[in-house]
Formats: sequence, C-alpha cells, structure tokens
Amino acid sequence: MGILSRWDNSNQQTMETHCHVARDGVKVAPAAKAILFVAVGGCLLVMLIIAGSLILDPDDREPFLAANADVVALARQVSGCLDFVQAADPLDAGRINVFERWDSEEHLFAFRGAGQPASDSPPIRSAEVKRYVISAVEEP
Repeated sequence: MGILSRWDNSNQQTMETHCHVARDGVKVAPAAKAILFVAVGGCLLVMLIIAGSLILDPDDREPFLAANADVVALARQVSGCLDFVQAADPLDAGRINVFERWDSEEHLFAFRGAGQPASDSPPIRSAEVKRYVISAVEEP
C-alpha cells in the first residue's frame, strides 16, 4: 500500500488515501495550484500517452492512413482507450503524427497484442514514438 496525498493552494493536506501505487509512500508535494489526479475510488491511476511521428515516403502517407483507418476506429472502441489518432502532418508530406491516451498499461498491451498493422500498409521508413507515463493532470 502506498499513500497518496492531495494538497491545495494553502499548502495544507486535503486528502490522504491508501491505495496501490507504483511505489510505497508516494506523496505529491505542495504546488502553486491544486493538482488533479486521474483517480477512481480514491486511488491514483497512471495514464499513458503514446506520442510521436512516423516517417514514410510522401507518396505512401495517404495509402498508409487509409490502410490503418480501421485500426484507429477499433482502438477508439476498446476498453481503456481514451484517444487514438494517426494524422497527416500539415507541413511535412511524409510525416504522420501519432497520439494515443490509455487508462492503463494492461489495456494498452491487450490492444497491442490483438493484431498487427494492415498487411497492405506501406512501409514506415522511420519512427520516433515514445510512451509517457502521466501521474497528474492540470487544467491549462
């Protein structure tokens, strides 16, 4: 069990909840403004963001997006997917921007293990896609 604490602007503890977290004794330090956590039942949930870009030959970009449109539609319907986008970059004719939000690693891995890219999908020349583990969300 770890301890998660939420602090308000006056630097006073406003909530302390025992829940399973990545490490024991997790505590959020006081901040200039309140931090909003993605939480269910008082327990911190880690949100995952997958973001980056794929590089293809410019002539292959639209065929790639068309070949993978079903993957985007399927992802948005599966449990745990909060957002899933593969979009043409407006400035680079060979670039596809990737953005995904998942509510858990388990849901992400279950989706990833369910299939491969479309067989008629053009080849990706290079990719720079990273996984970001998000533990807090703030209003902009």
